Amino acid sequence: MKSLLFFLTFLCTTHIGFSQDPDPDLFQTWYLTSLQASDAKDLFIVADISPAINPTLTIMEDLSFSGEGACNSFTGLYEVLPPDNFLDVIDFDSTQDTCEVMVHDAFENNYFGFMNELNTHPYFIEDDGDGQKLILNNFIFGRAEFSNTQLSIPEFKDNQFEIFPNPANNILFVKSKTNTLQKFELFTITGQKVDLHITSTEFIDISAVKSGIYLLKIHTDDGIFFQKILKN
Repeated sequence: MKSLLFFLTFLCTTHIGFSQDPDPDLFQTWYLTSLQASDAKDLFIVADISPAINPTLTIMEDLSFSGEGACNSFTGLYEVLPPDNFLDVIDFDSTQDTCEVMVHDAFENNYFGFMNELNTHPYFIEDDGDGQKLILNNFIFGRAEFSNTQLSIPEFKDNQFEIFPNPANNILFVKSKTNTLQKFELFTITGQKVDLHITSTEFIDISAVKSGIYLLKIHTDDGIFFQKILKN
């Protein structure tokens, strides 16, 4: 009932025209900054998610769209409904791999669900000082905010770091030919930081860590990088 009242109020307070031409600024790549999947869901602030991710939404002039979540991608097709700022999802598909980090799976389920939830999204584009902001809503009080300014999240590049041995039993060595190493942090696959007293920028003592898969967060003078490691 609450969702229906919201929908009717929105329609009554919005000028309904007959043009179906979307805002041309819509057609670009947008970077998700926050997500409220519905009034009953958690709020995700992308910058606070650790290990870091860079979810996107790219909308083309033919109204096809694609994007990235945490470890999966999606594609789809919109149509424009009157008034001009209503996008109706008429097709949506995504890959369904399991992410290595539990918090990434939780985020992605909410993000992909939002993108295809109830099909219709009223949208708004506004200036945010540094660029533009895209706001997508749905009719169960969900809200996704995007920016056309990309977050700075360096990607791990092959051969950029030498990490050995991996798998490791006690000591894990880290070297780089291209970056100055500053510090390390270790995270579980559920995104929880492992309590380790790490003082060296050349090795990590993981002898007290339980066996399993972990993510090593590498701080360098060129940014932050992540690498999967295995503790025997």
